[in-house]
Amino acid sequence: MSYILQPMTQEQAEDIAYNWHYEEPYSFYNMEADKEDLEEFLDPVCRKDEYYVVMEREKLIGFFSFTFVAPQV
Repeated sequence: MSYILQPMTQEQAEDIAYNWHYEEPYSFYNMEADKEDLEEFLDPVCRKDEYYVVMEREKLIGFFSFTFVAPQV
């Protein structure tokens, strides 16, 4: 099995936000549970280039975000 990591598209962000739902005790991960988080997640300017999706063949199976912080010298 191989996975492809790629930047998240707006369509993928909307799919995750509105169609991915988690049961308790993980329901706090539901994007619709927090209006401010939902708005931020759906705004491409706020998402920046920090969100990526995990694809298995043509299927979206996961996502993650990371922020690069330059070391302070």
